[in-house]
Amino acid sequence: MLINVLRHSDASSCQTHLSGTADHVLLEFSDNGQLIKDVPPSLQRRADLLRATLYNQATQGGGNHLVLVLNTRSFFSRLLRPDKGYRESMTPPN
Repeated sequence: MLINVLRHSDASSCQTHLSGTADHVLLEFSDNGQLIKDVPPSLQRRADLLRATLYNQATQGGGNHLVLVLNTRSFFSRLLRPDKGYRESMTPPN
């Protein structure tokens, strides 16, 4: 995500925040760059691979606030399934 900030938003600063609980991990990126109305397709594809939710909110001072929400129980239950390999368990949902 940081590469996208550097390439596309013309931001002069970027902040990240990582938090979590037993059920979810939140990864947040805020910048002061040009507003990106829609989540870039490359980022959405990566979120889909993780079966995570990704959305963008405008910040009060201008810029972007991207939030990735990963359901850890779902993610790790698929990742650790003994009947499927890693790559098969990580295929995007239909």
